[in-house]
Amino acid sequence: VEKGQLGPLLNADSDGQHQRRKAFHDIFRSVDGRGSSGMVGDEVRKVTSTMWLLDNLCGPHNMTAAFDLKHIWKRYHTLLISTSRSSLILGDCLTRADLQVWLTAAGYDSSAIQSMFNPVDKQNVPSACKLLKAEADLVDAPDIAVSSTMLPQLVRAQLFGHMVCGLLAPVIELDASISDLLVKISKSTHILFVCFRAAGSKFIPTVLYHDTQAFVQTVFWNIIKLQVFGQEQAYHIHQQGTDSGENLFGHMRTLTHNSNFNVAEANTNISTAHQIHKILEHHPEWSLQGSQNTGAPPRMEPAGVT
Repeated sequence: VEKGQLGPLLNADSDGQHQRRKAFHDIFRSVDGRGSSGMVGDEVRKVTSTMWLLDNLCGPHNMTAAFDLKHIWKRYHTLLISTSRSSLILGDCLTRADLQVWLTAAGYDSSAIQSMFNPVDKQNVPSACKLLKAEADLVDAPDIAVSSTMLPQLVRAQLFGHMVCGLLAPVIELDASISDLLVKISKSTHILFVCFRAAGSKFIPTVLYHDTQAFVQTVFWNIIKLQVFGQEQAYHIHQQGTDSGENLFGHMRTLTHNSNFNVAEANTNISTAHQIHKILEHHPEWSLQGSQNTGAPPRMEPAGVT
């Protein structure tokens, strides 16, 4: 590769596999970014040091871990539909039953609620998105008739809704500027921080908290790095994660329909699969995957992120 053709690696992506996530935390939180040496590390540090509460722990060469956003959604969905645990917020619990009550009061019919709380398929990303979006919609729901004794429960549900808004914004607000998305994500991470500091794992599982904060850290760090590198290309927050790699591996597996292949076959298959992947990028109408929003993606802005 000619010098200058490729830039530094921004981050390493991981899916929801718990052992891999643990390894990523160990590797990409082993260096204090405030003590980074070299031009890039110094320039990144000048920006990150001005941002209070931003995690400065990173890996070698200022790399961070990017956990797949859709896997984070599914884990919040699993938490909300659970019949065996609840989330401690503002000194009291938000339960599955509480949330169903407020969604009913907000106008959702019973069949829609039953579908969103279906525990059979916990890997269903659309179902997870629907429930989190419904929870977020409670924030701006029309006036709900509620007694003074029930008002604290509604406030807890709305606070949780405020928190998930920023996690959904990169996907459901495709016309938003990168600055607007950063404000929403920052709001979510601050709510997450305060609630977890108050209740710990009684609010959400500790691992889920750290994975969510790692995702947020990587978003901010990547944008800072791109600005330091002087690259004003489009940055797609919703593309953080392993989807592109999973799609490529899926094409490799379906070329011959063999469950396994050796190294030589892998070299051949990955080249062919990459060509298929590039063709489908240019012709999305040929893809067998479900349709997705095609709105204009958020782009980098020349203004600083601070």
